Amino acid sequence: MNNEKNISKKDACKLICYGATLDSEKLLKIGYCFYLGIATKQDYTEAYKYYGMSALMGNAEAQYRLGICYQWGYGEPQDAERAFYWYDKS
Repeated sequence: MNNEKNISKKDACKLICYGATLDSEKLLKIGYCFYLGIATKQDYTEAYKYYGMSALMGNAEAQYRLGICYQWGYGEPQDAERAFYWYDKS
């Protein structure tokens, strides 16, 4: 008898992203799930929010992705100055 459970993509994302503490890497992954619509509805505003929290914690990948959000207007209005700031910071 096989005791393995089939885990949905949504549950897998929750297991990866949520833990006892939300460190910068977990916040980045949550933002990534929202950005691509993995296990949730695609939502650039939510992606921006989680990338921003992670970026403020010093996560270079999140800082780069926040630059993308500002460059293309994903989740926030386009802002070249802020995009450059976050690209430079990453």
